[in-house]
Amino acid sequence: PIHGGDNPLDLALVPSSNWVDLKTDPEGATVTLGGRLVGTTPCKSVTVPDRSAPLEITLRGYKRWQGVLGPGKKPPAIIKLQREH
Repeated sequence: PIHGGDNPLDLALVPSSNWVDLKTDPEGATVTLGGRLVGTTPCKSVTVPDRSAPLEITLRGYKRWQGVLGPGKKPPAIIKLQREH
């Protein structure tokens, strides 16, 4: 039989994970990464590419947000979209 406490697992939690959650204010924006459609925000567990790729977020009535996603390059926790004038 397997006992839960016999072999404790040591997990090192490091901030540089291989995925990121993308959130925008307001929500419902279209997300593309490296020219490929990822989905609409909020996007959970988006895989961080091995090489930096352009990240683009668009929402009708708001200015396009552009950034980079890759090793060591992550967007803000919540991307605030600016209204178009």
